[in-house]
Amino acid sequence: IFDFKFRESIDAFYSTSDIVLCVTQDVKKELFGDDIFDKCAVIYSGIELEDDYIRKDVANLEKHFPNSDGPIFCIPATIQPGKGQVDLVNAVVTLLKRGVQVRCLLVGSILDHDYFMELNELISVSGYADHFCYLSFVDDIYSILKGIDCVVSSSKNEALGRVLIEASLLGKPIIYTNKGGSK
Repeated sequence: IFDFKFRESIDAFYSTSDIVLCVTQDVKKELFGDDIFDKCAVIYSGIELEDDYIRKDVANLEKHFPNSDGPIFCIPATIQPGKGQVDLVNAVVTLLKRGVQVRCLLVGSILDHDYFMELNELISVSGYADHFCYLSFVDDIYSILKGIDCVVSSSKNEALGRVLIEASLLGKPIIYTNKGGSK
Protein backbone atom coordinates (compact mmCIF):
# COMPACT_ATOMS: atom_id res chain seq x y z
CA ILE A 1 0.00 0.00 0.00
CA PHE A 2 1.38 3.38 -1.02
CA ASP A 3 1.09 6.37 1.23
CA PHE A 4 2.25 8.66 -1.58
CA LYS A 5 0.12 11.33 -3.15
CA PHE A 6 -0.48 11.03 -6.87
CA ARG A 7 2.40 13.28 -8.02
CA GLU A 8 4.83 11.55 -5.67
CA SER A 9 3.65 8.17 -6.96
CA ILE A 10 4.19 9.20 -10.58
CA ASP A 11 7.65 10.56 -9.75
CA ALA A 12 8.59 7.36 -7.93
CA PHE A 13 7.28 5.28 -10.83
CA TYR A 14 9.31 7.31 -13.33
CA SER A 15 12.53 7.25 -11.34
CA THR A 16 12.44 3.48 -10.81
CA SER A 17 11.45 2.49 -14.37
CA ASP A 18 13.67 1.73 -17.34
CA ILE A 19 10.94 2.72 -19.80
CA VAL A 20 7.46 4.20 -19.44
CA LEU A 21 4.82 3.63 -22.12
CA CYS A 22 2.28 6.41 -22.63
CA VAL A 23 -0.87 6.25 -24.74
CA THR A 24 -0.60 9.83 -26.11
CA GLN A 25 1.84 12.73 -26.25
CA ASP A 26 -0.49 14.69 -23.96
CA VAL A 27 -0.39 11.95 -21.30
CA LYS A 28 3.39 11.92 -21.56
CA LYS A 29 3.59 15.71 -21.22
CA GLU A 30 1.05 15.87 -18.39
CA LEU A 31 2.58 13.11 -16.30
CA PHE A 32 6.28 13.30 -17.13
CA GLY A 33 6.87 16.85 -18.35
CA ASP A 34 10.15 17.18 -20.24
CA ASP A 35 11.07 13.50 -19.74
CA ILE A 36 14.61 14.57 -18.80
CA PHE A 37 15.96 11.02 -18.76
CA ASP A 38 14.27 10.13 -22.06
CA LYS A 39 12.42 7.15 -20.56
CA CYS A 40 8.97 7.71 -22.08
CA ALA A 41 7.74 6.20 -25.32
CA VAL A 42 4.37 6.93 -26.89
CA ILE A 43 2.52 3.96 -28.35
CA TYR A 44 -0.80 4.93 -29.89
CA SER A 45 -2.00 1.44 -30.75
CA GLY A 46 -0.42 -1.55 -29.13
CA ILE A 47 -3.27 -3.82 -30.10
CA GLU A 48 -2.65 -6.49 -32.69
CA LEU A 49 -5.61 -8.45 -33.89
CA GLU A 50 -5.88 -11.37 -36.21
CA ASP A 51 -7.25 -10.42 -39.63
CA ASP A 52 -10.20 -12.77 -39.16
CA TYR A 53 -11.34 -10.81 -36.11
CA ILE A 54 -11.42 -7.50 -37.95
CA ARG A 55 -13.03 -9.06 -41.02
CA LYS A 56 -16.15 -10.14 -39.14
CA ASP A 57 -19.50 -9.27 -40.65
CA VAL A 58 -20.94 -5.81 -40.30
CA ALA A 59 -23.94 -5.64 -38.00
CA ASN A 60 -27.19 -4.72 -39.76
CA LEU A 61 -28.02 -1.58 -37.84
CA GLU A 62 -30.55 -0.27 -40.37
CA LYS A 63 -33.21 -2.57 -38.89
CA HIS A 64 -32.97 -0.53 -35.66
CA PHE A 65 -33.69 2.73 -37.52
CA PRO A 66 -36.52 1.86 -39.95
CA ASN A 67 -37.95 5.41 -40.06
CA SER A 68 -34.83 7.57 -40.08
CA ASP A 69 -31.81 8.35 -42.21
CA GLY A 70 -28.40 9.87 -41.76
CA PRO A 71 -25.06 8.90 -40.30
CA ILE A 72 -25.03 6.80 -37.15
CA PHE A 73 -23.15 8.21 -34.18
CA CYS A 74 -22.41 5.55 -31.60
CA ILE A 75 -21.33 5.79 -27.98
CA PRO A 76 -20.31 2.32 -26.82
CA ALA A 77 -19.99 2.64 -23.05
CA THR A 78 -21.53 1.47 -19.82
CA ILE A 79 -24.69 3.48 -19.22
CA GLN A 80 -23.75 5.78 -16.33
CA PRO A 81 -23.49 9.57 -15.88
CA GLY A 82 -19.68 9.63 -16.06
CA LYS A 83 -19.78 8.30 -19.63
CA GLY A 84 -21.72 11.35 -20.82
CA GLN A 85 -24.39 9.74 -22.98
CA VAL A 86 -26.68 12.65 -22.13
CA ASP A 87 -24.30 15.00 -23.97
CA LEU A 88 -24.57 12.96 -27.16
CA VAL A 89 -28.35 12.69 -26.86
CA ASN A 90 -28.61 16.48 -26.46
CA ALA A 91 -26.24 17.08 -29.40
CA VAL A 92 -28.19 14.73 -31.66
CA VAL A 93 -31.51 16.37 -30.71
CA THR A 94 -29.99 19.79 -31.44
CA LEU A 95 -28.79 18.64 -34.87
CA LEU A 96 -32.17 17.11 -35.67
CA LYS A 97 -33.95 20.35 -34.69
CA ARG A 98 -31.64 22.17 -37.13
CA GLY A 99 -32.66 19.77 -39.90
CA VAL A 100 -29.49 17.67 -39.91
CA GLN A 101 -30.43 14.02 -40.30
CA VAL A 102 -28.41 11.92 -37.85
CA ARG A 103 -28.98 8.81 -35.79
CA CYS A 104 -27.68 7.82 -32.37
CA LEU A 105 -26.80 4.35 -31.15
CA LEU A 106 -26.16 3.79 -27.44
CA VAL A 107 -24.44 0.47 -26.70
CA GLY A 108 -23.58 -0.86 -23.26
CA SER A 109 -24.68 -2.45 -20.03
CA ILE A 110 -26.86 -0.36 -17.73
CA LEU A 111 -24.93 0.49 -14.58
CA ASP A 112 -27.20 3.32 -13.42
CA HIS A 113 -30.87 2.53 -14.05
CA ASP A 114 -32.08 6.01 -13.03
CA TYR A 115 -29.70 7.60 -15.52
CA PHE A 116 -30.91 5.20 -18.23
CA MET A 117 -34.50 6.21 -17.48
CA GLU A 118 -33.47 9.89 -17.66
CA LEU A 119 -31.95 9.27 -21.11
CA ASN A 120 -35.12 7.50 -22.27
CA GLU A 121 -37.28 10.38 -21.03
CA LEU A 122 -35.07 12.94 -22.77
CA ILE A 123 -35.28 10.97 -26.02
CA SER A 124 -39.03 10.43 -25.69
CA VAL A 125 -39.92 14.10 -25.12
CA SER A 126 -37.59 15.24 -27.92
CA GLY A 127 -39.99 13.95 -30.58
CA TYR A 128 -37.10 12.19 -32.32
CA ALA A 129 -37.24 8.75 -30.69
CA ASP A 130 -37.02 7.03 -34.09
CA HIS A 131 -33.49 8.45 -34.46
CA PHE A 132 -32.25 6.67 -31.32
CA CYS A 133 -31.53 3.05 -30.51
CA TYR A 134 -30.19 1.28 -27.44
CA LEU A 135 -28.40 -2.08 -27.55
CA SER A 136 -27.26 -3.82 -24.39
CA PHE A 137 -23.75 -5.18 -23.98
CA VAL A 138 -22.50 -6.91 -27.13
CA ASP A 139 -19.76 -9.53 -27.30
CA ASP A 140 -18.52 -8.42 -30.71
CA ILE A 141 -18.18 -4.63 -30.67
CA TYR A 142 -16.28 -4.75 -33.98
CA SER A 143 -19.35 -5.77 -35.97
CA ILE A 144 -21.22 -2.80 -34.45
CA LEU A 145 -18.35 -0.36 -35.00
CA LYS A 146 -18.08 -1.45 -38.63
CA GLY A 147 -21.76 -0.58 -39.15
CA ILE A 148 -21.67 2.95 -37.74
CA ASP A 149 -20.29 6.17 -39.15
CA CYS A 150 -18.66 7.80 -36.13
CA VAL A 151 -17.70 6.81 -32.57
CA VAL A 152 -18.31 9.26 -29.74
CA SER A 153 -16.60 9.23 -26.37
CA SER A 154 -17.97 11.87 -24.03
CA SER A 155 -16.57 10.48 -20.80
CA LYS A 156 -16.10 13.04 -18.07
CA ASN A 157 -12.85 11.57 -16.77
CA GLU A 158 -11.25 8.57 -18.43
CA ALA A 159 -7.59 7.91 -19.17
CA LEU A 160 -8.16 6.43 -22.61
CA GLY A 161 -11.19 4.38 -23.47
CA ARG A 162 -10.41 1.13 -25.26
CA VAL A 163 -13.21 1.82 -27.73
CA LEU A 164 -11.19 4.73 -29.15
CA ILE A 165 -8.38 2.35 -30.03
CA GLU A 166 -10.83 -0.19 -31.43
CA ALA A 167 -12.50 2.48 -33.58
CA SER A 168 -9.12 3.74 -34.78
CA LEU A 169 -8.18 0.22 -35.77
CA LEU A 170 -11.20 0.19 -38.09
CA GLY A 171 -10.49 3.67 -39.43
CA LYS A 172 -13.64 5.16 -37.92
CA PRO A 173 -13.79 8.89 -37.17
CA ILE A 174 -13.91 9.67 -33.45
CA ILE A 175 -15.42 12.56 -31.53
CA TYR A 176 -14.20 12.76 -27.95
CA THR A 177 -13.98 15.10 -25.01
CA ASN A 178 -10.80 17.02 -24.41
CA LYS A 179 -10.14 15.20 -21.15
CA GLY A 180 -7.81 12.49 -19.88
CA GLY A 181 -5.73 10.41 -22.22
CA SER A 182 -7.91 11.00 -25.28
CA LYS A 183 -6.95 14.66 -25.60
